[in-house]
Amino acid sequence: MQTKGIGKQLLNHVNRVKSILELRVYQKTEKAIKFYFREKFSIQSENVDDNTGEKEVLMVWNR
Repeated sequence: MQTKGIGKQLLNHVNRVKSILELRVYQKTEKAIKFYFREKFSIQSENVDDNTGEKEVLMVWNR
């Protein structure tokens, strides 16, 4: 279902009701990170997921 605009529609809805959004994304999912950058998220920090050992980034959006 990627590239169908569903993710953008969901973010647009949440952005209307929230003033800040935070999410964690695995660094290896470059398409997801690019999508969130386009939607005005920024990287707050980099970590390792304790459960999987995967490198991840904390991304934040502010109104």
